[in-house]
Amino acid sequence: MRHRFTFSNVYDLPLGRNRKYGQGIPKALDFLVGGFQLNNIVTWQTGPVYNVTSSGGRVDLIGDPTPTAANIARGQQLNPAAFRTAVGKVFPWRPRHIAERSEEPAYRHARAQCLSRPAAVLLGCFAVQKLPDSFISDAFTMQFRFSAYNVLNRVNRSAPNGNLDDLTNFGIDSSEQRRRQMEFSLKLIF
Repeated sequence: MRHRFTFSNVYDLPLGRNRKYGQGIPKALDFLVGGFQLNNIVTWQTGPVYNVTSSGGRVDLIGDPTPTAANIARGQQLNPAAFRTAVGKVFPWRPRHIAERSEEPAYRHARAQCLSRPAAVLLGCFAVQKLPDSFISDAFTMQFRFSAYNVLNRVNRSAPNGNLDDLTNFGIDSSEQRRRQMEFSLKLIF
């Protein structure tokens, strides 16, 4: 990933014994309403680099890979007309004065190989956990935790199909990473 920003935090809710609100509540009530924490992890990142290939080899970039309205309507993230099966060698020999006036196939190949997906926002984990004071004994306590992954249930994709030989699916990303998941846990600490 070229760019990635991750933010995580833990926030102790100020409710319960020895906290800002409810300092004098009974121990049994504190067991129910006190000692909660909120946690989250948010990640913003650019997409991975992917390759466009034809017959298992490189392609030449001959136009603008930005999808047209028709491409977008089909779900394609690339314009297949911008690519063709390579016709030249990767590093052809040319006299310097000719090479300076034309775009080398190797340069077109490098540009085609460096396409990357737009930025993605990944909402990783949101958790609420209950950390009660030792209600049972000082040497034994339990922690209740609720975690939700991909809280907003955003579809997170991988990379579009880069096989130019498969024009039906070329430029379409049909993969999908995990959707929202929720889990509950109980942890005994002694």
